[in-house]
Amino acid sequence: MNQNMKKNIVQNNFYKNELREKFIIDKILIRSRLLIKSLKDLNEKYEFQFKQNEQYNSIKCFFLLNKLKSCINLIETLTQPATHSNSGTKNLKAIKCKDSDPLESNERNQNYLMDLKNRFTLDFIKDSLNFFKNQINQILDESNKMKSNSEKKEFEFNILNCYVNVLKEYFLLLISITQNNEYVSRKFLSDKELISILFTFLINESKSQSILFKLVNENDQFDLLIMLLGVLLNLFVNCFNDKILLNLTKYKNKEVNLTALDIVLKLYQMKEKLVRIAENDQENEFNQLNEHIESQNIENINVAIMNSIHKAGKHMEDHIIAAHSGLIIGYMLFIDDSLNSGQFFKIDSVQMKLKNKAFKSMIQIIRKFIVFMKMMKVSGFSAEKYLEMVLEFLDRLEN
Repeated sequence: MNQNMKKNIVQNNFYKNELREKFIIDKILIRSRLLIKSLKDLNEKYEFQFKQNEQYNSIKCFFLLNKLKSCINLIETLTQPATHSNSGTKNLKAIKCKDSDPLESNERNQNYLMDLKNRFTLDFIKDSLNFFKNQINQILDESNKMKSNSEKKEFEFNILNCYVNVLKEYFLLLISITQNNEYVSRKFLSDKELISILFTFLINESKSQSILFKLVNENDQFDLLIMLLGVLLNLFVNCFNDKILLNLTKYKNKEVNLTALDIVLKLYQMKEKLVRIAENDQENEFNQLNEHIESQNIENINVAIMNSIHKAGKHMEDHIIAAHSGLIIGYMLFIDDSLNSGQFFKIDSVQMKLKNKAFKSMIQIIRKFIVFMKMMKVSGFSAEKYLEMVLEFLDRLEN
């Protein structure tokens, strides 16, 4: 068999696998949409009222949510960038020929996902995010209003947890298909409705509070926030210095009359304040721990150590969110300055809302986070690509 024949066989196998992969993505997307429709129909009939004679409906709801979670997880796996794929994950990259570039193949899958006819994928994502936002919000509101018995509370907790876990899968999918992919990022940025939905998840106002800030479970809140901020950072990095980013920076929520910068800045202020309080409290924590050690009370020492570990973990989470939101603010100001001559945002008004009316604290938080990432040997942080350029820009604003 000559070399040309071998090459043709390899290419044919490659394209067969490509078509098979696209066919699988199509089928999963259609199935996912049907599952969302079934959940909507179930909600209209059942309205999640827990009754003994309607236990079948609750079981059906859990079944549909778990099926949907599996579908979204599979799409995320098939479109996962090669640099972020787990070694044990047996996605369709494994069956491709050795001569093909896995990263390039994944990018084609991501692009294909966004190229389906009639904007099927984008509409599916928007419809799903709105549905989960409304359902979680409804469950949270009902659980606060009604005095439930222990059995019903357990049911509400389980179904809320199930909805939140599926929403996490959606956010992971958004991270996967925007990771290092300019084409998909441009598709996202060109859809103003999708941008609006993403920022709605970050609103924390008294008259309009996102479900992310209503969740009692702090781990769920952190996971969803960090994934959502990760998606926004991917969009900035992939389309850096592209005018399409102005669709994002110029976004304004009419309901609460806040711009994209206002929304992210408020999140940064909240987390930066918590970081500052935690750092100020660290000395008191160590002093108390030393007192317990000197008293040689083992029980008090163990309690003090566990409290310190818990607070340190919470402090790190607040620091990570503050660093991500600070980076997004830096990107917004940089993009406005380079693409819009600084006409949309007023630097002075932003500085007035920061600690000591300066960007110094924000820069320190971001740099500490980057040092932490390097110490933990975390790779694949997309925002690092233009990091120094953005931080130098923020430094110049100080002078």
